[in-house]
Amino acid sequence: MKFEGALKTELDRLKNNYVITVTDKAQNNILFTCKFYYIQIVKEELSRPGQITYQPSNISEASINDSIVRFSANKGIKVPGNMLDIPLIYWIPKMHKNPTKQRYIAASHSCSTKPLSKKITFCLKLIQQTHTNYCKHISRTRKINPMWIVDNSIEVLQKIKESNKNKTNNVRTYDFSTLYTSIPHKKLK
Repeated sequence: MKFEGALKTELDRLKNNYVITVTDKAQNNILFTCKFYYIQIVKEELSRPGQITYQPSNISEASINDSIVRFSANKGIKVPGNMLDIPLIYWIPKMHKNPTKQRYIAASHSCSTKPLSKKITFCLKLIQQTHTNYCKHISRTRKINPMWIVDNSIEVLQKIKESNKNKTNNVRTYDFSTLYTSIPHKKLK
């Protein structure tokens, strides 16, 4: 589709001045955010006091990718030639919060770490399944359920319903706003 004249001029103005994003928890809704404000919010996240996840670097994108490709190859993982992007950080607005907040995402659909990430995810899911089976065994033999990992909210509701047979009086939920960027790496590991 080719845009011409006033329409093209207006679309170019929008692209120059605004970032168009999806809106968190509002499927099919988009939001126009001032580009200057958008960049300011990303900078604040990256330079927040005490934040150690993101550090400035003078290493080129090509050098980073070469390092990732070599590391992956050393582990027997091939990185396809069309997957040589590094992750970008961006945010989407959480308009359902008062005051509004941001959901930060570091990702790329063609990131050089994706093949490695897939392998790690497979391994972690295998560990989780082994732990789940172990917990099911304990639950059957000792009538204690030590499993606290759930896959979705339906499972949570089922567990609450089951626990209400035992007259649960108090159920609380908690949300982490910056879980991954706030936990110190040493404690996370």
